[in-house]
Amino acid sequence: MPLLFLLLALCGLVLSTYGSDARVAPTSVARAGSGRAFKVMTFNIAHGMGSSGYDLPRVADVIARVQPDLVALQEVTRNHPAYRCDDQPALLSEGLRRATGRVWYHAYVQEWELRTSVTCRQQGSGDGPMTEGLAFLAPEPITAVASQKLWNSRIGVAVRVTSAPHVAFIVTHLASSSRNLDDRIKQVAQLAPWVDGRGLPRVLLGDLNARPGASELAPLMRTHRDAWADAAAAGTIRGISTGATHRSGKARIDYVLYTPGAGLRVEWVDTVDAAALVGVQTSDHHPVVASFTIQ
Repeated sequence: MPLLFLLLALCGLVLSTYGSDARVAPTSVARAGSGRAFKVMTFNIAHGMGSSGYDLPRVADVIARVQPDLVALQEVTRNHPAYRCDDQPALLSEGLRRATGRVWYHAYVQEWELRTSVTCRQQGSGDGPMTEGLAFLAPEPITAVASQKLWNSRIGVAVRVTSAPHVAFIVTHLASSSRNLDDRIKQVAQLAPWVDGRGLPRVLLGDLNARPGASELAPLMRTHRDAWADAAAAGTIRGISTGATHRSGKARIDYVLYTPGAGLRVEWVDTVDAAALVGVQTSDHHPVVASFTIQ
């Protein structure tokens, strides 16, 4: 009996000394290695302009119904008089909190700033000049935010989240239209090495404004796979069957790319028809959602 009590006392000492680390470390290892599902979403929200006009709450409604673990947004504004001077990242986070009952975090990095436009601040409706940028939203803390300037005011933004800290998530928005092909070539030339430097595994999301197989995307496709194409080959695509992401229905220009053989497995990809969810189109782009198993 004395020996038993001595052993129990020693066990108690070990637990009291190392208890915090003993609880945290196995949890994080289990999350990284147990094959957890993680759902990402990319959405060019077109400043909140949909088929019924400016309606940012509808954008939040679409995201809430999809229930992603992380959403990457393009064409997000702050202090823009055309969009009620709204702080769009903050308002979307608050709208998602109300819709889901969970706290949502956001990270916003501006692409450009129009210093001469301070109309919103002068009206008492804003806190600075008009900006447009990229944003991430998640129902958990967003960490390690980094950005890279690209040609002609475009950027790339990389983040991590606490539940999958070993995965780099990156968003970008390349120049649009065939007239700006040279811009996209220059942007990708700057983006690709920076993205590769974010480490493995990683997921690259965004509006690339180029169709699959476009030559300007080749530097990105050398180190990434197209999640929609892989899901199509596996028969696990959902939503809009063609994968077209522009409301014209003719082009797939929004992507979820990922690094193959690096702890990521695509389970399915959904090109979402927002009108089927909330009754109206909330942008001229359809969101793309991909579910991964993360090892």
